[in-house]
Amino acid sequence: RRSILISRIHYGPGSEAYEQGLKAIEAGDLVNAVNLLGSATRDTQPPWVAPHAQLALARAQALRGPDHLADALASVQQFLTDSPNHRLLPEALLLQAQLASARGDEPTASTAVQSVVDLATAGTITADWNARARLAEGRNLLDAGKASAAQKAFESAQQAAADAASQLGQRVDLQSSLDQFALQARSGIGAALLASGDIPGARAFFQDLARDGADDPILMAAANNG
Repeated sequence: RRSILISRIHYGPGSEAYEQGLKAIEAGDLVNAVNLLGSATRDTQPPWVAPHAQLALARAQALRGPDHLADALASVQQFLTDSPNHRLLPEALLLQAQLASARGDEPTASTAVQSVVDLATAGTITADWNARARLAEGRNLLDAGKASAAQKAFESAQQAAADAASQLGQRVDLQSSLDQFALQARSGIGAALLASGDIPGARAFFQDLARDGADDPILMAAANNG
């Protein structure tokens, strides 16, 4: 439970294969990245590197395109099997949700998102993950062309951000992130209205956002973009 009080961990350099794999991703050399990170998943020094490499491998595989999504999902599942209590668990679950949604597997995506929500509700992870999960769900649904369901997810994300703000406790450092999540949720609601073809509703929504953001340049920019 004390781990939720940790805001950041500086791990230091990983194994050579891991570090070179990350550089290969940045360079767009994805085949080499997959090979290097696959090797890094078997490294034992430093002790933290293998699970991190497993998730990085999944991301590299996903970046290779739709034909490699199954491999990416398998890598995430391997992480979940090998490291079920790892501090990167919520991140892994949301990656699983994103990949499953991209493959049209909404039940798996929904289950992964709900797992993150449950962890946040139980206090195992910080409350902001509830908002993060609902935002991810909204984006996945919007990408899948399910505008109505996406709107509901973004509305849930907005409420989750507000709820989390009242439960920060000793993690007041999360307030700025929650403010951003709330803004992203509101922008997402507008995007879902546009995607559903509800132009009058979207116009009214962004007009309200402009009024709310009259003294906030970030809100005003979001409203104007909408």
